[in-house]
Amino acid sequence: MASSGSGVPAARAAVARNDLTEARGAKARLRNFLPQLDDHRAAWVHLEIDGVLTKLSARCRRWM
Repeated sequence: MASSGSGVPAARAAVARNDLTEARGAKARLRNFLPQLDDHRAAWVHLEIDGVLTKLSARCRRWM
C-alpha cells in the first residue's frame, strides 16, 4: 500500500499530512502572540516558523 508509487506507506503519508496541518494551525496561533514581542524577537520567530514549515512541507511532498 504505497502512496503515489513512492514506496512510502499510505499511513506514513497520512501522518505527514496531519503533522503539516497541525503545524499550520500552530503557526496561526503563534502569530497571534507576535505583536506582544519586540520587533527583533518577532522577526526571529517569523523566520523560525517559516523555516520549520518549509522543511515539513518539503518532507511531506516527498512522501506523497
